[in-house]
Amino acid sequence: MKKLLLLLLALTLCLSFLACGEKNDDKTTPSKPAETKEDSKHPSEYVDEWKCNMKINSDGDYGTYRVVFNQDGTGSYFNSSDKETTGTWYYDADNHCVVLQLPVGNAAFYVKEENGKTVLDYFNDIYYRASDFQPIAAN
Repeated sequence: MKKLLLLLLALTLCLSFLACGEKNDDKTTPSKPAETKEDSKHPSEYVDEWKCNMKINSDGDYGTYRVVFNQDGTGSYFNSSDKETTGTWYYDADNHCVVLQLPVGNAAFYVKEENGKTVLDYFNDIYYRASDFQPIAAN
């Protein structure tokens, strides 16, 4: 009786290996990835120069900050003194933001809509396309 039970357990073990094994079918052809016309990490809708009015001192003075996203994945950040910091960028679809990777760290610009236009939100500082940007007049 013990031998019969041992044989049934061994047979069950062999059948479970067969059922869970990987199927290798040489007749199938590998599927080609879908061709995309645009680079999904660098969508053209964000390739542009973006500008923001940002308070630069306690007197209420504003300066213009700029960020530029290029199609080749490079990007630049300019402070109000026009000092440039360069890096790379990509679009993060999961978080719906454009991430600029700079030597000092990453900056995430969240994509939003304002008055029917796309804007980028960086810690509540709103960046507009350069063509839509309205600078704040100096005091």
